[in-house]
Amino acid sequence: MDNIYVIRERIEAVYGKHSKSFDKAFQFILAMITFTMINQNTGFMKSLSSPVISLGLAVVATFLPPAVLVVLATILLLAHTLAASIGIFAVSALIFLIMYIFYIRLAPKMAFVVLLTPIAFALKIPFVVPVACALIYTPVSLVPMGCGTVVYYMMEYLKKISAASKTSGSKAMLAEISTYVQKVFQNKEMWLYIVAFIIGFFIIYTIRRQELDHAWKIGIIAGAIANVVVTAMGSIALGVNTSYGPLIIGNIVAAVAGLVLELFLFSVDYARSERLQFEDDEYYYYVKAIPKVAMTTPEKTVKKINEHQETEIIDAEAVKRLSQDTAEEETKAIDLEVHAGHGQKREAERKPSYGDADYRSPAQIRASQARKHSPKRGPAPKKHDMKDVDKMLLTQSLENEFHAGRRRKDRKTEKSLKPCREVRGMEQTIADFIDKYGIGLYIPRVHITDIIEVLILTFLIYQVIIWIKNTKAWMLLRGIIVLAGFILLAAVFKMHTILFIARNSLTVMATAAIVVFQPELRRALEKLGEKQFLTSVVPFEQNREIRFSEETREDIIRACFAMGKVKTGALIVVEQAIRLTEYESTGIQMDCLVSSQVLINIFEHNTPLHDGAIIVRGDRIVSATCYLPLSDNMGISKDLGTRHRAAVGMSEVSDALVITVSEETGAVSVAQGGELTRSINEAELRVKLEEVQHKSSETNRIKAMWKGWRKHAKKNN
Repeated sequence: MDNIYVIRERIEAVYGKHSKSFDKAFQFILAMITFTMINQNTGFMKSLSSPVISLGLAVVATFLPPAVLVVLATILLLAHTLAASIGIFAVSALIFLIMYIFYIRLAPKMAFVVLLTPIAFALKIPFVVPVACALIYTPVSLVPMGCGTVVYYMMEYLKKISAASKTSGSKAMLAEISTYVQKVFQNKEMWLYIVAFIIGFFIIYTIRRQELDHAWKIGIIAGAIANVVVTAMGSIALGVNTSYGPLIIGNIVAAVAGLVLELFLFSVDYARSERLQFEDDEYYYYVKAIPKVAMTTPEKTVKKINEHQETEIIDAEAVKRLSQDTAEEETKAIDLEVHAGHGQKREAERKPSYGDADYRSPAQIRASQARKHSPKRGPAPKKHDMKDVDKMLLTQSLENEFHAGRRRKDRKTEKSLKPCREVRGMEQTIADFIDKYGIGLYIPRVHITDIIEVLILTFLIYQVIIWIKNTKAWMLLRGIIVLAGFILLAAVFKMHTILFIARNSLTVMATAAIVVFQPELRRALEKLGEKQFLTSVVPFEQNREIRFSEETREDIIRACFAMGKVKTGALIVVEQAIRLTEYESTGIQMDCLVSSQVLINIFEHNTPLHDGAIIVRGDRIVSATCYLPLSDNMGISKDLGTRHRAAVGMSEVSDALVITVSEETGAVSVAQGGELTRSINEAELRVKLEEVQHKSSETNRIKAMWKGWRKHAKKNN
């Protein structure tokens, strides 16, 4: 195992010396493979399909940034599609434009991922890319990975049509564009691989960031297994033909590539891991410190030959031990010198018994020995006392060493704290949420008024939802939800222009919503005014005003089912609280009592009054041949005609009860509150009419409440 680490150190040393050359060589090889693969898979433009063109473009791309390589590859591919078909070129250009928007915004420095993904697909080892990206990059790398996958399947489709003839005509071009889009974006295999990439990526990324021993190895193996399982299950569910042999081999290669990356990026010794604690003015830090595996290249034995052919063997290990002993002696001597300057008592204990004149520091001793063994050149240096100078130099040396050690310690501490800070940056939101709402959760006091308030709000929200669902406002609301989702997406990807437009359009949108929803809001307020809350909760005796008599009710029932037997169409509007004056004026004014004979005669075929609706107010028919508003509800069955749609429309804009008799089937239907009840019998129609028959006005309701209260008080007295 140590040999592997030694090889790693040697490779890193060689790469460190020639990193620029290796980077350019890798970029050249990648560019050459990319351009060659594009020319071989498409090759519509013969002038660009030559290997010389690929070589020239690769040479040019070598000395340019990697992002330019992506641009050149895109231009080359679009040039081939232009030679194939203008329609395919337009669609491809649009696809590339969309991909570039996401790529440049999220991952502009991950050009190699975009280029390596199609190459990995061509080599039948596509899972190498998500495994490597999960170990090196963040989830943002999924964007260039997805772009590379789409590009590969685009080239696969272009490869299949390479031998096809060019189309002519607009219809043929549209058909070709439609086929191209379907083959690319409805490719189940492509989406299966994208989903497998995402799942495998997040499994590896999540596990390798955990505080686990051998987290990288566990993540690599788990991700490879997940890729195999997801791809196999997806191929069975979607009916995609997948070869399991290449799938398993490709994931094994991906796992091996991941282990190689771990060797160079995350080689640690879990056996020597430690738990460390740090603190500053604001936080306590609990860190798991795992030392890196660092192997130095072993030094070889050196053979030194002098002039007399005498050989001296110098052991490298002995040299190391000698240097360490020398360093320890020098450190002890420096400590003695420094401590001697702090006090006379400590100096007297450590100094010899002789006087200051005979005292020499270790540095002076080494200097004198060096002068003794060194050849004499020129006049002898002037002797002078080096005690103070040496103390100053030793003190300065010690201070420098202290600061250097402090800096090394700070760097180690900073390096050890970096994972901790990354973890805190990722989990800060979750931690704050738990601290605020989880641990030490504050439970407020609940009063009876709070419960009542919750119930009222629940009722109101429910009514609003029901109102929205039963009107055409539901479709408008869905459109607003889609627009809000688009703005949210723009906020996630920080599209500042769209956010600026949306932010400055809020007032206009609010005004537009009021204008668009004006009929629905008006109807909602009318419904709110129709609600009779007091009469439903007051337990006192009430006088009830009858809107129409029982005779009128029975005549309406009798006439409707009589006309239903002979399939005579009819449309009867029974007015309630809301006056239908504006619709009354659209017909012919009448003022006659309601009877079954009159109703049958009005709707008889070929009579002047049979076309349109009649309005019944109390016991009288006030108008005939009236025009009613048609409903815009798309949920109404298509087998119903204009008569039924007019009945629903009238019930949407008023509180009236609208009765229809089908001219085709003779079935009797009732519309009320925007809802249509079809094919009812006499008993059901009677119940409907009884529900709207007894309605009192507000004045009579107040009088009834007062009379009921008076009677109730008299009884109690």
